[in-house]
Amino acid sequence: LVTALTEGRGQARGEVGIAALDINYPHLILCQISDSQTYVNTLTKINVLNPIEIIVPNTFCDTQAMSKLYTLVQEAFPTVTLSSVLRKHFRDTRGLQQIQHLCANEYSSIEIVVSQKFYALAAAGALLKYIEFVRNVLFAPRSLKVEYQGSQNTMVIDMKTAHFLELILSLRGSNNQYSLMGVMNHCQTNGGVRLLRSNILEPPCLLETILTRLDCVQEILESSELNLALESLMPKFCDVNHLLALCMQMPRQDSKEVAETQMKYTLLLKTTLEILPTLRLALQNCESRFLCAARECLADERYQNIHCKILSVLHDDARTAKGAEASQMQCNFAVKAGISGILDLARQTYCEIVSDISALVARLASEHSLPLKVNYNGNWGYHIQLSQSKRHISESDLPPVFVQVHKNRNTLSFTTQELIQVDRRSKETLKEIIMLSNVVICDLLADIRSDIGCLFKLCEVIAELDMLTSFANLGSVSTYVRPQFGRVLDIRQSRHPILDFILQHEPVANDVFASSDYNCHIITGPNMGGKSIYIRQIALLQIMAQIGCYVPAQAATFRISDHIFSRLSFDDSIECNASTFVLELKEFQFIKQVMTPNSLIIVDELCRGTSCEEGTAIAWVIMEQLMEEDAFIFLTTHFLYLTKLQELFCNVTNHHFEAVQETTDSGRDRLVYTHKLLPGVTPVDNYGLHLAQGLACPESVLDNAKKLAQKLSLQRKV
Repeated sequence: LVTALTEGRGQARGEVGIAALDINYPHLILCQISDSQTYVNTLTKINVLNPIEIIVPNTFCDTQAMSKLYTLVQEAFPTVTLSSVLRKHFRDTRGLQQIQHLCANEYSSIEIVVSQKFYALAAAGALLKYIEFVRNVLFAPRSLKVEYQGSQNTMVIDMKTAHFLELILSLRGSNNQYSLMGVMNHCQTNGGVRLLRSNILEPPCLLETILTRLDCVQEILESSELNLALESLMPKFCDVNHLLALCMQMPRQDSKEVAETQMKYTLLLKTTLEILPTLRLALQNCESRFLCAARECLADERYQNIHCKILSVLHDDARTAKGAEASQMQCNFAVKAGISGILDLARQTYCEIVSDISALVARLASEHSLPLKVNYNGNWGYHIQLSQSKRHISESDLPPVFVQVHKNRNTLSFTTQELIQVDRRSKETLKEIIMLSNVVICDLLADIRSDIGCLFKLCEVIAELDMLTSFANLGSVSTYVRPQFGRVLDIRQSRHPILDFILQHEPVANDVFASSDYNCHIITGPNMGGKSIYIRQIALLQIMAQIGCYVPAQAATFRISDHIFSRLSFDDSIECNASTFVLELKEFQFIKQVMTPNSLIIVDELCRGTSCEEGTAIAWVIMEQLMEEDAFIFLTTHFLYLTKLQELFCNVTNHHFEAVQETTDSGRDRLVYTHKLLPGVTPVDNYGLHLAQGLACPESVLDNAKKLAQKLSLQRKV
């Protein structure tokens, strides 16, 4: 996926236009964002799009006055290629002309939506020109799906929050299976995986959309027959997105590679269209809104029209095949005889050459008394194979007529000078067949291109159906429940979805509750008690519920959230404390500016980057400001003075994670973590010393630390 990025100048600075397009998937995405100086919304959108290359105007990277947006993009996406083009190519008039020329008829109404989105159009104009002249890809007229994606109706999750919540990538090494995406991804198609990723990073906020998905998931779960049918059919649509490549035109139509691709995707289209009646039959008795809409989509007459036109050119049994030889034969003889006389003649010549090769190998086997057979692959072409399991013979014992000998396990592969000459003739004839077949295929595609726009809708339906089937797979676990939606957050016996997946035993379940009357929750307890895991768990469950998935709990009610804010960090380095504290204050200033009554805020150890007294004072003031809205706030802290907020504000509640003090046989004190959330403030004092004792610190160090802790405690009381 390639993305173009531009920004207004002067008073329009902060108005950002984005255009994104996958060159293998003709879907153009436009977006225009009115952003702040931190460009957090722009960076979040780029993270959702996940491009491999970003195009910017050359004025962005001027060494004399480098754009702040350019610098932030460089820092946030170090592995993404940044390419600059002349700013004159970023023209909104050119972008609108291109969209009017390329947009498929089904999506032509988008012109009205984007006509005033000047920066998005400018980015689109530069992007399409770049792809045409640099990537050498040209799209056919009326073949492009154009979509405008605004930030409304989706939850906003900034990049840092997505990172520390492990939404897509795990923080525990390279195994991304231990992320929310890894837990939820049971998709069988590329489109389903892509849709799941974008929904996790941008969950919908429309209740109607969420309930429609949940109704579909519930129906799939309640009908074992439907569930089995979908699980067996979805893998057959794994490459359905590749069908959209038929909408594109390549400038170099005379190359063998393009001809082979055209034939491959045409056979894939034929195979896919033949599966649609089976999928429609599986959805025949469905009642949920999405499944009914999917069934109606599959009944589109254009699929039948395309299939009939394909059958008029290709054999009924022609289909995609695995293996070089099988795939080659399907492509060579897919076109019916009698359509092109020259093609029929070329295929007859090729068959004669193959017969000559078989006769040649049979003669060599007879002459040398060896069990030889003909084999074919894409790299070697036609060659000879000898299985050593049938007759053991070393490479040095082969007659000198056999050359280019290679051994793979118990098989010897080789050829002869005569076979090399015949194989060369076969390759030349094969190329001629492919090019002649491509002439017929291009005529076929030109004939069906007027109806091919229905494939966009098909890909959308298959992707969402695949994602919802994946949700049903996850929701089939008996301990998962369908979420409800209301004005409170009330989750009974909830579990962390990633821990629930990776642990061999079931994690400890805890309740979650928040309402407008009790929207601020302060959580205390010893280190390693489960505080950080708990607040991350709340955010993950909120995301799962809003994308239409069941959640691990006994019962769950959620309030739809439009933004998840977080202050989470695993960096406890002393060297970073000063910069961490400054960054923390800036982040809370931003949160205060943009938070809404429906936001969800999770904070792990607020103001821990400075001294205890100053940190407590600043944290107190920050909490007072955040509580002015009805946003749900969950704060973990070691500053026990913050728990006195409950005495002054009726909407504040205190909770703690239980830790039981025990004495070992050796006389040492230790803490036993139950990971259970209880009301009130933690009763455990000096739990840091208990933790140090559990780590076998020297007794002298521990004794001195305990005495000093008692002395400091007495001084505070005085």
